Amino acid sequence: MSAFLRLNTQDAFVAPYVAHKLYNFQTSSDFQAAGIDRFYSDISVTSTIGDISSYKSNLVYKTINHLYYSTFVDADAQEGAYEHYTQSSLSPKRTLGTEFALITIPKEVYGESIQPGTLRIEDSGDVITDDGEGVLYVDGNICGNVIYSHGMIIITEEQDFSVASFTSLTSSSTIEISFRNTYTIYEHQYRCKVNQSQLNFTQNPSSHTDGVISADLTGNEFQPYITAVGLYNDANELVAVGKLSMPIPKSQYNDMTFVVKFDA
Repeated sequence: MSAFLRLNTQDAFVAPYVAHKLYNFQTSSDFQAAGIDRFYSDISVTSTIGDISSYKSNLVYKTINHLYYSTFVDADAQEGAYEHYTQSSLSPKRTLGTEFALITIPKEVYGESIQPGTLRIEDSGDVITDDGEGVLYVDGNICGNVIYSHGMIIITEEQDFSVASFTSLTSSSTIEISFRNTYTIYEHQYRCKVNQSQLNFTQNPSSHTDGVISADLTGNEFQPYITAVGLYNDANELVAVGKLSMPIPKSQYNDMTFVVKFDA
């Protein structure tokens, strides 16, 4: 049986919860299925490139340069009314030569952004990681940048790789990529408050005989237990149930609060 208490407006609120899911792609077929594209771009090449899509190499170069590197001079960001897409509050440094390797993660996979500090790319024994500030490293040396909020991985230097190269990073079938994405879930929370004087009597039908509570259930030592909390709308329709992991004794001396949470 159940007892009903009305909630106040201030007892219901929505709270954001940021979730991170781990992804690990190990083969070219994984990349294809997830929509992860790879490009080897050269400023002087006009042929089409792309593992999934097809774009002219020099146009891809101009696009990446315009979005992420054109406002940097001698590796330093310049002042002005431009969006630098900097990935931290530190003074960012970026350089772009005449060619680069580009890996693009679709928004359906990275969500709101790649979680800083979780990116790892392995190819031919070389391991690329990010420092959490948007800079990529291989063997302790800077090799490129990652734009977390756009899912863009740009490898601008290849001289520090032992075996891997721009070409292998964009065509190898053995390359592995792992990272955590970022996705905000809006969690509904309802605080169900019970005063010490409420819900101190059982409503189980077996406790009543001809409308009178059994004598062994009226003493000071009798204590009801709470096993679940249900949420009803104004039409008395059950819309959510919160199950407790174990029955909780109802206190007759202290107020109690049960918080029901669910994702919408």
